[in-house]
Amino acid sequence: MKINGIDISEYGARQWNVTPAFSSISNKSQWIEGAAVPLLLESGISMKKIKVSVMLEGEGRDIIWGNTRKLIAALLSPAEIQLEGFPNLYHMALNNVSSAELSLQKFHKATLELVGYEHGEEISVSGMGSRFYINNPGDAETPAVMEITPFIGKTSITIKGLVRDRYTQEEKPITVKRISQRKKIVLDGEKGLFTEDGINKMGDIDIWGLPILLPGTNLIEMDQADQEMKLRFKPRYI
Repeated sequence: MKINGIDISEYGARQWNVTPAFSSISNKSQWIEGAAVPLLLESGISMKKIKVSVMLEGEGRDIIWGNTRKLIAALLSPAEIQLEGFPNLYHMALNNVSSAELSLQKFHKATLELVGYEHGEEISVSGMGSRFYINNPGDAETPAVMEITPFIGKTSITIKGLVRDRYTQEEKPITVKRISQRKKIVLDGEKGLFTEDGINKMGDIDIWGLPILLPGTNLIEMDQADQEMKLRFKPRYI
């Protein structure tokens, strides 16, 4: 097990057991009194909860408990976690921790309760043109970061395929205005930031939501072809 790339052996610990889980599912469907059929709504996906048990070893209780405190401290801020035996990564926050002494002087077991989401390694696709087919291997909606570097200045550019109506799933275009030559525009669906050369550009962008990719193949279209496009995303999993 690694926390932000650091193996937990640094704390005298090793991964012992993992209780995996799917993301939490919520649904507000209801059968209204007097209606002939129920109102069935789309289910929503929330955070994933997993438990990880780790074994800590050391020469004496003080050393073991000291290492346990260091391990907990490493998880107080949201962290990127890599679990042994699991192919994907987990962006998690520590929700609770419990402990048990298996041996007063040699072994200690800590159970970490974590909440967050599961994702794959970052995928980057780049090219020039106006149409791009992007394959998202995840099985959940995935935030995307789009970078556009125009070859010439222009009044505006319209992008389709990254934003949809939350309820109807109808595609909604993104319009970026006042385009400057060679100034990189970034539409960041993870952080919710929209910039041009690092400067806030929200005032020049008409957008209905954050850029996301659906599971499977996504078609991204722009109304002009004279720019370089780069799309980055970390596939998410239910």
